[in-house]
Amino acid sequence: MNIEKLEAWFLGVLSLMVTHPQDIKFTRTTDEMGILFTISVNKEDEGKVIGMAGSIVGALIVIMRSAGRMEGVRVSLKIEIPGSGFEVRKAT
Repeated sequence: MNIEKLEAWFLGVLSLMVTHPQDIKFTRTTDEMGILFTISVNKEDEGKVIGMAGSIVGALIVIMRSAGRMEGVRVSLKIEIPGSGFEVRKAT
């Protein structure tokens, strides 16, 4: 799986998970540390993406990490939570 396919898959899964798919904001940046996927969703959808105790985002990260390893890159995920004053970032 190449990174573009991973990105398309990730956006597809997110779109199916949330109530407001039109509010998904997604960016991909690459630097010496690897690839960083940054997402932001509607306030009502945050819990659906993160899951109880981070279970959903954790599962997504496992898949992304595995796909990244197949491509020989490090993949991280950052979830921006507007208005909360903090961000969730999990490095893989």
